[in-house]
Amino acid sequence: MKTCNIPHPSLPHQGFTLLEVVVSLLILAIMGAMLANFGIKIMIGSVEPAMQTQEIYNLQQVMENITIDYNRLIIGESQALCRLADKVSHPEASGYGLYSARIRFLKAIERSDGVSQFVETGTTSQNCSSASLNESSILEITLFSPGTTKGASVSSLFTVPSS
Repeated sequence: MKTCNIPHPSLPHQGFTLLEVVVSLLILAIMGAMLANFGIKIMIGSVEPAMQTQEIYNLQQVMENITIDYNRLIIGESQALCRLADKVSHPEASGYGLYSARIRFLKAIERSDGVSQFVETGTTSQNCSSASLNESSILEITLFSPGTTKGASVSSLFTVPSS
C-alpha cells in the first residue's frame, strides 16, 4: 500500500501573538484608568450638592435659634439689637451651634429721588457703645459654615421694634 503525501494548504496561524496580547492589555488598562477617573469625579461631584444642602439646613437652624432669642429680647428692651449682636458675635459661647458670622448695623435712608437705601453705620462694638439705636436701625446677621466667610450662607435682618 502506497501512501500519498498530498500537501495541505497552509492554514493561517490561529491565536494571538504575545505582542498582540500585551498591546491589547495595555490599551484596556489605559481605558480602564480613564473610566475610573471619570467615575470618581462623578461620584465626588454628586456628593457636593448634598453636603451644601446639609450646610444650609444647619445654618437655617442656627438662624431660627437667633430669631427666637430676638423675639424674647425685644419685649421691653431698648438695646435688644446690641445684646443680640454681641451674643451672635461669640459663636463658641452663644449656644446656637457652629457657624461664622458677619454682623453689620444698617440704617435705612430715603434718597432725594424717593428710593430707600441701606447704609452701613458700623459694627457691633461701634454701634452699641456710641450710637443710639432707633426705629430706622437694622441689624444684618449673615451666617456661614464654621471657619469660612464664603460658600453657603443665610442672612436675616432685625429691627428695633417701634414703641
